[in-house]
Amino acid sequence: MMFTEKDFYLCYSAKMMHYLKDKGIKYLFSGKDIRTDRIFYVYYRCDKLMDIVHRWDEIVETLETGDSSN
Repeated sequence: MMFTEKDFYLCYSAKMMHYLKDKGIKYLFSGKDIRTDRIFYVYYRCDKLMDIVHRWDEIVETLETGDSSN
């Protein structure tokens, strides 16, 4: 089986990594971006992960806009 970059999800947020961990999603490995010196986490892309990522995006958007209706 061949993997491509579309099979993986990269996360550059430690807060998001902890959120994913709390939801039962573990990263495959972490690394340091040689261009930016930032830590990143690599996940295998699956429906469960992407559903949780979309929920995270909604939470962040709500916090940024100050909308507390959710």
